Amino acid sequence: MIEIKPNINYIVECPICKTTLQNNEIIWQGPHVCTDATCPNCHKNFLFDLPVGQSLLLGGILDTTNQKFYGEQTAPNWFNQSLAKINTSSNKEEVSLKIEKKFDADEVVILNVLDTHYGHCLVRLLCLENLVKQFPDKKFIIITPIFLRWMIPAHPSISEIWIVNMKMPAFNEYYINLNEKIQMECQRFNKIELAQVLNPPTPTDITWFTQIDTYDFNQKKPRITFIWREDANRLWIKNWFFYEVIKKFKIQKWFLRLHFNRVVAFMKKLKKELGDKSDFRFTVAGLGTSYNFPDFVEDLRVAQFDDAAEIKTGKIYSESILAVGIHGSSLILPSAFAGMLVCIMPSRRWGNFSEDILFKTHNPRTESFDRRVVSIQMSLKEIAFMCADMIGWRSYYQKKFRI
Repeated sequence: MIEIKPNINYIVECPICKTTLQNNEIIWQGPHVCTDATCPNCHKNFLFDLPVGQSLLLGGILDTTNQKFYGEQTAPNWFNQSLAKINTSSNKEEVSLKIEKKFDADEVVILNVLDTHYGHCLVRLLCLENLVKQFPDKKFIIITPIFLRWMIPAHPSISEIWIVNMKMPAFNEYYINLNEKIQMECQRFNKIELAQVLNPPTPTDITWFTQIDTYDFNQKKPRITFIWREDANRLWIKNWFFYEVIKKFKIQKWFLRLHFNRVVAFMKKLKKELGDKSDFRFTVAGLGTSYNFPDFVEDLRVAQFDDAAEIKTGKIYSESILAVGIHGSSLILPSAFAGMLVCIMPSRRWGNFSEDILFKTHNPRTESFDRRVVSIQMSLKEIAFMCADMIGWRSYYQKKFRI
C-alpha cells in the first residue's frame, strides 16, 4: 500500500542531482497514478509513476522540460508515452465518472484497474479477492472501466465503485476532466492508500467475482469450446511475418478465412479423435460473427459484449471440459471457468508465457496437465490428438498426482 493522502508517502530522488524530490499532487491518467514533483535543488519539474499496476514493470521518471525519461525505462514504450501526454497533449473533453456508493468510510484503499489493455484491467481487478483477504479491516474503492462493472462483487469491504465510461484506447490520453473529477472525489476522505497490484494470486476464485460456477467434471454432455477473436493477434497464422504485415496495414480481414478454415479443420480432427459417438457439444464462442460453422458446431459468438453477453459467455465456458484459443487476454476467463485449456502460442510471443492463464490449485502437476501452452507451429492433427488425450486421460492422471 502507498499512502497518497494526507501525505504522498513515496520518496524519489532527482535523477540529475540526487536530491529528494518534493511531491506536489497526484495526477490520474488512466493506467498512470503519478506525482507531479519538483527538485528543491536544481528546480526541475518531473512526473513519475507511483509503483502500482503496470508501473511496477514499466514506470519511469519524466523530465517535463525536455520530455526525457530516466530510470530503467528510458526508451519510449506504450506505457511511458501515455505518461508524457500529461505534459504535452491533454484532452479537454468531458468524461463520465459514475459513483456507486455502498458504505461510508473515512479511510479507503483505491484499486485502480484502468488500462489500455483488456487483460491488464481484468487481472488487476482479480487481485481484489486477495486484497480483501489480506486486509479485512480496510475499505476499498474500485476505479473501473464500465465493461468490468459486472464482475465487481457486492462485498462489505467494497465501499465505493467509480465507473469510467470510456473505451480502452482512450486511456492512452490524458483527460483533464477525469483527473479533476477523481481529485474532487478524493477530497471526501481523510486517508487514502493505493493498492499495489500486478497479477492475481494462485488459485483465483472466479466465482467470487461472477457468481458463475466453474466446470464440474461430472457434468454430462460437456462442451469443447474454441475461443473466437478476429483481431490480428488472435488469428491462427503460423508465419510471424504475416502477423506484422497484418497489424501494420490492418488487413486482418484478408486472412480471416484462413483462420476460420483452420479452426474448422481442427474441430473436425478433434471430433474424429474422440469418436463419432462421443457425447460432446462442439462450440465456438467469443467476439465476432464472420462465416458460418458446420452443423456439428454450436455457434454462440457475439457481435459485441455487454453485461448480459459476458454472463452468458461465462456460463458457456463453465460448461466446457476444454477450451482452446490463440494466446491473448480472451483466454483469461475461459482458463478460470473451463475444466481444461489449451493456449496456442504464436511465434515470438513466448515472453508472455502463461500471462493469459489463471490457475485453480497449487498442484503444479495437475495444473500443467489441465492448462497447456503449445506452439502455433504444431500441426492441427497433433494439437487435436493432444486435446483428445487430455480429455481421455485426465481422470487417471488426477488419481496419480492429486494431493
